[in-house]
Amino acid sequence: MAETGRVADWAIAQPWSDGRLALLGHSMACDILVRVAEARPDVQALVAFSMFSPAVTASEPKNLLVVVGGHSRNIGKTTAMETILRAVPEADWWAFKITQYGHGVCADDGAECGCVVDAAHPFAIDEEPAPSPTDSGRYLGAGARRAFWVRTATGELGHAIPDLRKLLVEAPHALLESNSVLDFLIPDLYLPVIDFTVQDLKPSARRYLNRADAFIVTGGGDPWPDVPARWLAKPWLTMEQLGEFVQSKLSRDARS
Repeated sequence: MAETGRVADWAIAQPWSDGRLALLGHSMACDILVRVAEARPDVQALVAFSMFSPAVTASEPKNLLVVVGGHSRNIGKTTAMETILRAVPEADWWAFKITQYGHGVCADDGAECGCVVDAAHPFAIDEEPAPSPTDSGRYLGAGARRAFWVRTATGELGHAIPDLRKLLVEAPHALLESNSVLDFLIPDLYLPVIDFTVQDLKPSARRYLNRADAFIVTGGGDPWPDVPARWLAKPWLTMEQLGEFVQSKLSRDARS
């Protein structure tokens, strides 16, 4: 930790530094970075690959990012979000729904929607004020501390990323429903929802199948024949097993 601290001090002292640190590590080296992040208020982001650390709890370190994706519409992504929120309430989640639209039609469910923002403002981020039947409203109903709806035109999510990052830095922990956000962010957990009875496989989902930490399987059947088996060689979870899996990734007891 002392050596890592000296490297961090050097980086902060450079003329190009803005006073914030981001740490990236792999496997057991993450244990050092987690402890450094806990000790230094100037650490604003921690990216951990194949993370191991007995110092990780449901509340420390801050800013853990979990992304729930899916290969098609109406296969249970929002239900998976609700399941995680209810299973790990101590994480104090901020939850985000990301919607992309085209020609007035929602990319999530294929129906006409109120997603569209005007051309002068290529994205919108609205905070949900109270529980409601909307997806972001359901997050609040399931226990999210705050919930947001992020809207952009299809392929234009990059416009929203700077403002989204500011919210993610503030969040105790963040839970996002999206595939395309993986073009810009590296989550601590990526959990795609899969229903093998639905043949539709969105390009954004296919692109990141091999980055999944586990799959939430809501419909049985044979795996898609054109998807390499090694991409699916991760734990397959039922919705009932999902909360325990996420809890195990965040709790001290599971890592000690």
